[in-house]
Amino acid sequence: NGVDFERFEAARIATEPDEFAAIPRPRIGYIGSLNQKVDFALLESLSARRPDWHFVLAGRTVGLGEAETGRFNDFVGRSNVHFLGQKSTAEIAGYTAGLDVGLLCYRTSGAWTEGIYPLKLHEYLACGLPVVSSDFPAVRDFPQVVRIARDPQDWERHLEQALADNGPGSVAERI
Repeated sequence: NGVDFERFEAARIATEPDEFAAIPRPRIGYIGSLNQKVDFALLESLSARRPDWHFVLAGRTVGLGEAETGRFNDFVGRSNVHFLGQKSTAEIAGYTAGLDVGLLCYRTSGAWTEGIYPLKLHEYLACGLPVVSSDFPAVRDFPQVVRIARDPQDWERHLEQALADNGPGSVAERI
């Protein structure tokens, strides 16, 4: 996977999108397709446990199915959840740079997670963001810049750490 580094580097120092003006910090986000790979049960739990955190999602919803659509709608109905819809390729860098932590919040059950390698990992890193991820093979190669969470308690602890120390790794190391 390759990232349009210049676009994301420019977004780091640019003015954030207008939609972010109404979203308090900290902003913990996922920018990408919102489908059955995303662990909405986890996100719903985290948003309930931490109403002081603001969860930002931007992307298109596709193939959720009836049960997951209901869970998704419940999640985005929470006061600390901000669903911004699908963004153009040109806009993604600005929305990514406006976050405080980037999420790779995937379900890890099922064989398909063994082969994924999300471009958003490199987009988050190109913006210098701390990253908290589910445990899957592609992120295990980046322990110096990605925190890997294996259960809900790990997720909350790693997100607290990412917000407190802006790590792992420095911004320069992540970039």
